[in-house]
Amino acid sequence: MSDFRFSKIEQQLTEALPEIRPTANFYWQTEGSPGEDSGPYIFFEGLFAAYVEVLLWLPSIPRRDELLQRAFSIAEEMFASADRDVQDLVAIGLLEGRDPAWLKRAKPFLGRRAAAWLAAYHENWGNCSVANDKILPKILDGYHVRTVVARELHLHEAEVPGETYATGRLPDAPLQPRSGG
Repeated sequence: MSDFRFSKIEQQLTEALPEIRPTANFYWQTEGSPGEDSGPYIFFEGLFAAYVEVLLWLPSIPRRDELLQRAFSIAEEMFASADRDVQDLVAIGLLEGRDPAWLKRAKPFLGRRAAAWLAAYHENWGNCSVANDKILPKILDGYHVRTVVARELHLHEAEVPGETYATGRLPDAPLQPRSGG
């Protein structure tokens, strides 16, 4: 992926993770296109961070783990960006303020730069392995992220953690072939 730029981050994230395109299109329809919407933080937290959180709270299967690894690899690339605003976006929008259970579930997927940021700035990072990660947190989905995850993992949406409060629905899309389990 080319170097992430704050001014292009919405399009770049959608190119890097094509599976989120349906929810990105829904976001742009309801919130406005990039540059006309409320900005990259709303997009990033409402789509990318929500996507990661929903995936984190599903049981581990190869496809889910693959999707998480790809998402965290993109976060790692964002930390490597020359654009400081992109680095701040991933730090604040994905990692800052996460509870120990989230950190415990995310730890196997984190790259070197994200782990270093957490070690420097997150008080719960060092002891996250003892966290109780069996209690499902309240996950709110304003842009049909859960629908995208359900499609990717061939699940019924009722099996995907969280609560969707977005109106309408995503257009029907053919399921992508499942690779793995």
